[in-house]
Amino acid sequence: MADNLGSSADGGPEKQTVEVSEVQLPLRALRMSAWVFFGVLLAWVPLVIDVLFGDMASSHISFYQALSHGELLLLASVTAAGALGELIITVARDGDSAIKRKMTLAGGLVIEFMVSAMGYAILRFQGEPAAPQEGHIAVWSLTLFGATFATSLCAMLFVESDT
Repeated sequence: MADNLGSSADGGPEKQTVEVSEVQLPLRALRMSAWVFFGVLLAWVPLVIDVLFGDMASSHISFYQALSHGELLLLASVTAAGALGELIITVARDGDSAIKRKMTLAGGLVIEFMVSAMGYAILRFQGEPAAPQEGHIAVWSLTLFGATFATSLCAMLFVESDT
């Protein structure tokens, strides 16, 4: 890849080459950092606010209570759906480039999306969970979110390696 930078002694453009790998590495790191920050970490803000307002209202919402209503499952389904969309775009754009790995990741994301979406719907319809269930629901939600984040991160890394 060549860029025209400066001019030569005869007044014509001076050609300098820039290595693609030197330019792409910071751009990839920037895109991945933006995805983690805006797509994942900022999604936790409503849960943090819920816990903070619960503490301010003296209702002392525990960590398990904050996660026992399925909001983390909703975040997991959104994270999986976003990564799946990015992965599908690269399959459509690049064709057969590593199609088996992409389809395996896509299958995992679809399963995680469906399980988290159904889990969220079930928890919202069942109403307020009993106190002993809160811990189990919170651990299940955290586990599924962690697995979804790991799969989504792999998919996003795979997408960024193709660009």
